[in-house]
Amino acid sequence: LAAKGEGNNNPLPISKKSSMKYGRHGHSVTAVRDRFLVVTGSRIENKDAHSSCEFYNIDLDIWFD
Repeated sequence: LAAKGEGNNNPLPISKKSSMKYGRHGHSVTAVRDRFLVVTGSRIENKDAHSSCEFYNIDLDIWFD
């Protein structure tokens, strides 16, 4: 996705956020209230991503185990 004004008509504002610790593919994401995202699993075995769980704090823009 590109931010509005970068050659498209996307009405949603897009901003860069912190990256997860592990690259993932085929993972699950669950929202907890309006503050956290919980990401688990992966179809690929990339640095133990398939057996790990990461939490994202939306307000602080940080990932933690």
